[in-house]
Amino acid sequence: MTYAKSNLTPAKKKFAQVYAKTDNASEAVRVAFPHLTNPNTVKDKGYRMLTNTYVLQDIGKQKERMQKAAGMAVERIESVIQSGKEHNALTASIFAYEQVHGKAKQKIEQHSNHVFISYDLSGGNAPPIPQSVLDELAD
Repeated sequence: MTYAKSNLTPAKKKFAQVYAKTDNASEAVRVAFPHLTNPNTVKDKGYRMLTNTYVLQDIGKQKERMQKAAGMAVERIESVIQSGKEHNALTASIFAYEQVHGKAKQKIEQHSNHVFISYDLSGGNAPPIPQSVLDELAD
């Protein structure tokens, strides 16, 4: 798999990621550019970021990924419900909701043949959805 070179700095990429989740330019600026503390500067920077073509394209890509992940999660939840394992459906629902809204922190541990997944729903920034989960949702 090859990747195209990004036209965004890491900070602009972070801005796009946070904005895609929150639709809040000031919040995205505060996360991506923590050295900016003046409210007027934060507001101005947010406005400038939302006029940058490359940033807007990345926001669109981020939102597209979130919509795809949400769609796959809904399909997975429906299949779990249809299988009669409603307690698993609740777990999957919480996971999907928190991943889409960027609130879940996930910890995966493997002990012999068992895999343990725990979620911190305290409102921190969620890591990307693991490829193994995306692969399972795709099946």
